[in-house]
Amino acid sequence: SSDLATRFSFAPVIPQNAKILDLSLRPGFTTDFIIETLNNVELDAIVLQTYGSGNIPIHNLALVAALKAAVARGVIIVNITQVIEGRVSNDYVSSCLHDLGIVSGCDMTIEAALAKLMVLMSSKMSKETIKSAMSENLVGELTAG
Repeated sequence: SSDLATRFSFAPVIPQNAKILDLSLRPGFTTDFIIETLNNVELDAIVLQTYGSGNIPIHNLALVAALKAAVARGVIIVNITQVIEGRVSNDYVSSCLHDLGIVSGCDMTIEAALAKLMVLMSSKMSKETIKSAMSENLVGELTAG
């Protein structure tokens, strides 16, 4: 039994019905699709690829409302950056997604974030524990600090 399996007490059985979506913000790309998806699709988790250090168009009130509503429904939203080097930071007004209940994915790649969500969701952990674990370096998938 690995340290990770012992620590989180789960058998690594990936749920076949986990609904995890990768959404990527793009400059000039309308957020209407993302808002529509957040408001109308049943999801367990989302990896949201944001600008720079974790920025979204924070003044887009419909997008912010859709993110808040998804979090309130229990959707785990993990914020990762699209940049090749760098990490999500909570130091900027426009990157304060943590205030909305969105989890920082630090410097994880999209592949690492999706795989980590799948593994953690295969456990018997609560959503709050999963959210906490997403920002923690468990097996070298993100840089601590």
